Amino acid sequence: MPTRILDAALTVIAEHGLHKASHARIAKAAGVSPGSLTYYFTGIDDIYACAFTRLSEGMSSQYEEDMRNARDSREAAFAVADLICGNYAGRQSIVLIFELYAYANHNTTVAKLALDWMVRSRESLARHFSPTACRAIDALVEALPMHRTFEGRTLDRDEAATAVLAIAAAFPKE
Repeated sequence: MPTRILDAALTVIAEHGLHKASHARIAKAAGVSPGSLTYYFTGIDDIYACAFTRLSEGMSSQYEEDMRNARDSREAAFAVADLICGNYAGRQSIVLIFELYAYANHNTTVAKLALDWMVRSRESLARHFSPTACRAIDALVEALPMHRTFEGRTLDRDEAATAVLAIAAAFPKE
């Protein structure tokens, strides 16, 4: 049941924003009584933190797998481009990431989660790229989908891969 509640919490947060993600809305979306949330979670902050942990773990696992499957930096660049252009950052995921980062400014548990997620992303990229390139590519992975979301447009995979390859070339792995 906690998984169902956490998935419902993520859906509610994506649809209504964290400021309107109440116990009642989450319980209704999960198909459980509001009181049952207290059986699994200590409060709404705990639900948010656990839901964001579920989000980051799922996205990080995909990221790690894609980097592990890439045979070289060029394949890794195109795998990153695929993540940027939709696999990693569909509309709901981007909205949830926005909410996570905003909430991290006010919640130390979620702030640590956000930092751990960044570190984990860079570790995945480190299979193919230098540490400096990893930081820049990770920032690109966050920024391009954000721009896409606000501009209301799709991203070109080749354009994204070219940007990743340019960063990798500027900061070669030694």
